Amino acid sequence: MSLFVNFLHQWPAYCKHQVVNNIVKEWKKFASKIMPTKIFSAQTASTIDFDSNPDQLIKSALDFYATNLSQWISQQSSFGIIYQYPCKSQHDDHYLDSKLDQNLSMVLFCPKTETLKIQQMLTRTRFHWYRKLSKSPMKSGFESKLNENIFEIGYEPKQLSKSILLDRIEFNFNYNDQQRLNNMDIIFCNSNLGNCLLAFLDDCFTPTTINDHDKKVVMKLNPLLVPFKLAINIDSMGCKAIGQRKLLEVAQHLIDLLEEHSETITIFPFASDNPITIDQCDRLAVKYCIILKEETLRNGIIYLRNRDTGISEQVHISNLLKTILFYLQPDKLITYKD
Repeated sequence: MSLFVNFLHQWPAYCKHQVVNNIVKEWKKFASKIMPTKIFSAQTASTIDFDSNPDQLIKSALDFYATNLSQWISQQSSFGIIYQYPCKSQHDDHYLDSKLDQNLSMVLFCPKTETLKIQQMLTRTRFHWYRKLSKSPMKSGFESKLNENIFEIGYEPKQLSKSILLDRIEFNFNYNDQQRLNNMDIIFCNSNLGNCLLAFLDDCFTPTTINDHDKKVVMKLNPLLVPFKLAINIDSMGCKAIGQRKLLEVAQHLIDLLEEHSETITIFPFASDNPITIDQCDRLAVKYCIILKEETLRNGIIYLRNRDTGISEQVHISNLLKTILFYLQPDKLITYKD
């Protein structure tokens, strides 16, 4: 447990945000495939209080689309609304150091004749969505529980003491303004992003044995959720102030170059006042690290270090992008061994 908790506390906020953003991205991809007809996204979070209950959330969403509501209902077509909102944290743990929970919600409005079909599809696909993103789909530990009209997806963590509720889906939700939707059923699906982050990170730490005797803890994140794949480090040993300043300029140039020409490469945040060390890169599961040295200023040579082998390959700066794209394959998991 100490490894996981220490890792979580030392992990930069940037990385947590990136993982959550990737979860949101994959969540919305999932949501867009659920409905028989198009799902509309409503940006209602700015108008919702932190303590809003589902009734108020649904009302805000319906008011947002009031002009189209009657047309959808008259055509007996299913439709949905997606929104993200903050609320006060309901748990007392301090793993994420946040007083607010970020939630993703999806409200589905469907004709009563389609309710059962959509209910079956939603519960099945939500469960498999988590299994898709977990490290070992058949042994991920995600379980579903059906209780009357509430379907919950939870996770029993290996590193934490309490179970984690990920999804809560309510069918035939008793909305106070139901007269606006006489012939429609409401399905309300809510995901807690903080809990999702904890679950995916907990799931990625696995004890394993290497070479039949060497026990390690291996971290494996699904590549869809990995927040970074590359880091830039300045080797300032013996580097004078003017040389270091020029190397910082080279580092920023490389970041701009990589971000401009490749959407698949995410770079570990580079801060001139707080350089990222090689050891930190290894702990954070960054597989490749670009090392800038004084000779980079003279001949354009940089060093590309592979975390798994510890070998640093010499690459000219003009060939960096091509080399990085060759090595960073998106279908490979990033691992961390301790």
